[in-house]
Amino acid sequence: MRTTIFVELTLIGFFMLFMRVTALAQPAPVPHHTEPYRMDSMVHEGLAAQTVSAFRQVVRVPQATWLQIHFAEYNLGEKSFVTITSLADGQA
Repeated sequence: MRTTIFVELTLIGFFMLFMRVTALAQPAPVPHHTEPYRMDSMVHEGLAAQTVSAFRQVVRVPQATWLQIHFAEYNLGEKSFVTITSLADGQA
C-alpha cells in the first residue's frame, strides 16, 4: 500500500514537472510581415490535348527565409492548376 502511494505520488510529480517544462518551452512567435505583390497572368486559352506552362513568374523577397503566398483573386479553368516550385531545391 505504502509503495503504491509512493509510486503514484512520484508519477504525479514527474507529470507536473513535465507539464511545467513543456509550458516553458513554447516557441516564440515567428517574426513576419505582409508585403503586397501584384501579378496578372492575363487570360490564356487552354489546349485540351496537352499540358503547357501558360504563365511563369518568379517571386523573390530579399532576406526572406520563407514565404507564405496568398492568392487574393484567381479563376482557374477546368483542368487548370498552379504549381509553386522552390528555387532552392527545385521541389514543387
